[in-house]
Amino acid sequence: DYEIGQEIPYRITVTIPDNYGGFTSFKALVTDNLSAGLSVSADDVQVFVGDADTGTEVTDKFDINVADQTLTVGNANTLDGTTGVSEITPGCTLTITYTATLTGDAIIYGGKGNPNTATFEFSNDPHATTTGTTTEVGAKVYTYAVSVDKMDKVTNQVLSGAEFVIKNAEGKFLKDGAWTADTQDDAQKFVTDDKGTITGIKGLDAGTYTLIETKA
Repeated sequence: DYEIGQEIPYRITVTIPDNYGGFTSFKALVTDNLSAGLSVSADDVQVFVGDADTGTEVTDKFDINVADQTLTVGNANTLDGTTGVSEITPGCTLTITYTATLTGDAIIYGGKGNPNTATFEFSNDPHATTTGTTTEVGAKVYTYAVSVDKMDKVTNQVLSGAEFVIKNAEGKFLKDGAWTADTQDDAQKFVTDDKGTITGIKGLDAGTYTLIETKA
């Protein structure tokens, strides 16, 4: 669960085959497909042999691209003497880390969440140029929206023009999609429409919030 604009950490780990030493050429390509509500920059991607905390960073030895919601991280031949990755050894792991954010009009609120799915394409025969691809694995990020209905307590008639602000558990108020306002006077105002409804409080993390009516 994340808020709109909050950085979401991702980690992809793949394992190099134990017979890696028998190859003369080895292709390694990770393809990560992100849903339209997720944004990522190639500049935020890092690649390690081993894990991200204790491994060796080899980011500059991989081609990293982002296009049409697809992130690719690859090296056409990790065994090449010039452009390869000498740090890779049989049976080791490659770890890819990056951060994404929830942004734009295509965010899915609740429901199926905002998925991304990744595959690893790799050379699978030391005596041929064929490749295999792992089954697709993925993760989902959820964010939520709040709707408000205002009705007269006695007549049950819907009431338009009621004004609300929303505060999070840390005492910050929502303003322009971020928790940046210190007081309710500076907070973004949400007003009920002619049906007595507010539907625009979007992009909330799971948690506790307080709605404050600032104008009846």
